[in-house]
Amino acid sequence: MNLTTESITVHMGIRGHCAEYFPELPEEFTHQCGVGLTLRQVMVSLGINPLLIMGVVVNGKLAKKDYLLQEGDKVILLSPPTGG
Repeated sequence: MNLTTESITVHMGIRGHCAEYFPELPEEFTHQCGVGLTLRQVMVSLGINPLLIMGVVVNGKLAKKDYLLQEGDKVILLSPPTGG
């Protein structure tokens, strides 16, 4: 049996306070992940708690965390607004 592990490349951006939540990740990076994964699954694999992410933009459009990632997607993670 011949097993192959397919992967895709997505471009990730972290905006707002997300950068403070995940200081080990750069603001912009390229990530290789398995085919058929949701954004939520990839966030968890990167150590990102999906509950800390208020919004997700994929290729310029609002998306859900259960969005099925595709090759070349441009993803921006947004944190909740804060202030006083």
